[in-house]
Amino acid sequence: MTRSEEYFIDKGNGYSQCDRDILAGKLRIHEVPFFYRTKSLYVKAYDAIQEFSVCN
Repeated sequence: MTRSEEYFIDKGNGYSQCDRDILAGKLRIHEVPFFYRTKSLYVKAYDAIQEFSVCN
């Protein structure tokens, strides 16, 4: 497994580094390759957007 693949793979705690970056607003769903876009990632991206819109 390459380093870039590890970024998208769940580490066993329910969140990959990609998930954490989506939730923190550092990454957008369109920047994630289609191969790694899961339903849970879309949900996390949606939650991050909702949180952002409530804060602003």
